[in-house]
Formats: sequence, structure tokens, C-alpha cells
Amino acid sequence: PHLHRPTAHSSLHLQESNAIQTIVMSASDGEPRYISLGEHDSELLITTSLGKVLRRCLEGTGCDPQTRNSVMMQYGGSYLFGIGVLDETYIVVDEGNYKIYECPLTSVGISKSNCEIFADKPQGLHWNPINVLVDPIKRLVFVADYDFSDVLVLDFDGAFLAPLASSRGALMQPRAMAQRPGLYAPLSPSFLPPPPPPPPP
Repeated sequence: PHLHRPTAHSSLHLQESNAIQTIVMSASDGEPRYISLGEHDSELLITTSLGKVLRRCLEGTGCDPQTRNSVMMQYGGSYLFGIGVLDETYIVVDEGNYKIYECPLTSVGISKSNCEIFADKPQGLHWNPINVLVDPIKRLVFVADYDFSDVLVLDFDGAFLAPLASSRGALMQPRAMAQRPGLYAPLSPSFLPPPPPPPPP
């Protein structure tokens, strides 16, 4: 499926093959900013211009909007940007405070204070995170650092591993990212999981 930026106020369009699906949002939700697949492939997580994290079902997938559609977080500011799902939690960028928060996927109507800090400014580096991309196979999180023109690589515990660029400022103000999970060649030698131990004799 291909996800498109909204073409009308408070709506989001999902295109798969020749079919387009529209997710309509109320004016009180704000306009959609960043999106991620949710806990299941049948739903999306959406950050909005009014500082909310929404969960919305995709039509025709068996997802029940009566039980699944919800406001997962109400931040109250306009600084929530990129979002992604880890194992049983989601991470969301608080661009105004230069932090990434980790919140339970089971949450409904919580505030930022109910979440943990997933990642803060890496020691010795300035950063202004704006978006995240999660690789569930290699268990990596890519963080787009807009102001300092780089992509930083973190593990699933929020520990800083490496910058993606060879020098700071080499990737001009990244915002959106995409990759095939597990298949980013330059990181393969460094971040492939160790082979399983041999079976006992």
C-alpha cells in the first residue's frame, strides 16, 4: 500500500493497487501529520496537528472501529511528529522538547506523563528529531534529525548506535524515510543479529 499526504482537511488517503481508501478525521482531531502501521496491519497510528495520537481501522480488514478507533494520547501541544511501533509499545517524536517517547499500545486517552522517554539527545550531539522509521527485523530505529541533516540509528532500547551519514549535515534536512525491513546493506555487517548457538551435543 502507498500512504499519501492528505489532499483535504482532516482526511488521510491510503492507496493499494487501484483502490483508494479515505480515513476521515473530525476537526477536533486536527490534521494528520505522520502515520505508521499500528499494532496490527489492519490499523494505522496517526499523529495530528493538535498533538494527538489516533488509532484508526482500515476498511475491509476485519478491524472493528467501534472497539479499536481511539485517541491514544492527548498531548495538548502541536509538537508530535513521527511515530512507529516497537513490540508492545509505540514511539512518538516530541519535536518541541527534542525527545522521543515510548507509550503502551494498549493506552487510550493518556498524556505524555504516562509514557517513558525512549531517546533523548545523544551524548555529545545536538539533535532535533522529527520522524522515526522502525525496522522490526533488525530491531533498529532510524531517527530523522531535521535541523542537523542526519539520520541517527538507535536500537530498540533507545541506545544510540551510529549516524547514517559519513558526516553531520550530509543528508539535507531529512523528513520522510522508507526502507525494506532488514535489507539496508551498509548496516548489515555491523547490526546483523548474532547467529544462534549450536545445538547441544
